[in-house]
Amino acid sequence: MHSNLPDNLSASSAEQKILVSDTTSSDSTATVSLLHSLQSAEANASPPILTLLPDTFAIIHLSPHIHHVPDFVWKSSFYTITRSSRELSLVCEERLVVRNLSNYGLGSIARIESNWRIVRLEKQQASLAMNSVQLAKTLAEAAIPVHTVSTLDTDYIMVRQSKLAVFVDTVRSAGYSVVQQVF
Repeated sequence: MHSNLPDNLSASSAEQKILVSDTTSSDSTATVSLLHSLQSAEANASPPILTLLPDTFAIIHLSPHIHHVPDFVWKSSFYTITRSSRELSLVCEERLVVRNLSNYGLGSIARIESNWRIVRLEKQQASLAMNSVQLAKTLAEAAIPVHTVSTLDTDYIMVRQSKLAVFVDTVRSAGYSVVQQVF
């Protein structure tokens, strides 16, 4: 029974809520009880932490027909590679792009957007998905444009360097903690 419980619930409180629901009425009562437990756990969780990665990043837009990822991408502290029917999109440290732009002939075939910073939404006891949705809503209300990269347990938010101070002020006002990653 415990293996299906969210990480942010203590086994005893979740077990009590589910046992009471299972023995007293319908599935809707079980759902309501579980939702109340999740809300209670979220209210007691520490504020979500955003970690600012130390480097500046670039987005390289290439044709989807390009089949070779430049070697320098693999040297980046953070990178992501996304291919769709419309583009091949690479994100990596800007310094690597600048250093290797002419070596790979990217200047004539790529559209490059520079001056991006990346903030990692740390996985907390509360739901990462719920934190991501709330963060997206906060940023949309403040008209701060971002790109988001998601993995199984982490979300990365890309924000323009020129908007970083406003981004930090906005998320701190919304209750997030912002820290700088140190190597």
